[in-house]
Amino acid sequence: VDDFPTDQFTVSFWAKSVGYYHTGGSTQTKYLFHIKGPNNFNLATIYAYRDDLYVTVMDYSYGYTYNYWQPSSTSEPTWTHVALTFNTRESSCATRTMVYIDGILRSNYCYGNGEALTRSAKILLNARWYSSTYTDSYANPSYTDYTGMSMAEFAIFDTALDPTSIATLAAGQVHK
Repeated sequence: VDDFPTDQFTVSFWAKSVGYYHTGGSTQTKYLFHIKGPNNFNLATIYAYRDDLYVTVMDYSYGYTYNYWQPSSTSEPTWTHVALTFNTRESSCATRTMVYIDGILRSNYCYGNGEALTRSAKILLNARWYSSTYTDSYANPSYTDYTGMSMAEFAIFDTALDPTSIATLAAGQVHK
């Protein structure tokens, strides 16, 4: 992609796993998506480990949402809406990253670098890039999901959507 949004964006998608995200109770990390740029290995990344989602933006791992991803007690997989916003235009902080699960704000992080992103990016769904070298185009098989992860309506918006817009997306129906 040569026109990735540089100062604000939203990544939005629906995801569903086969019961427990890691079939057989594996503790291996599985990536939902991984976006890398020439200067940042993790422009934006969300991965699951057990029942939790972990988020990295601009190579800063800033936190995770405990037990908001389909818990291991889920017997019937359900669709979950996930949205990640990034905004360097916030008046209250230099850079704000927010994570919403099913339209509910679950993580809100402000950090002071205010860096804009690069326009070039490589996007990989249900996997992690093999190396940080931008020209590398191979998925790392250790982080690729072969267990039945489903995704629908993956979208990148060139703005940080507001909570009402995200709630509207999450209230919609999944079109598989």
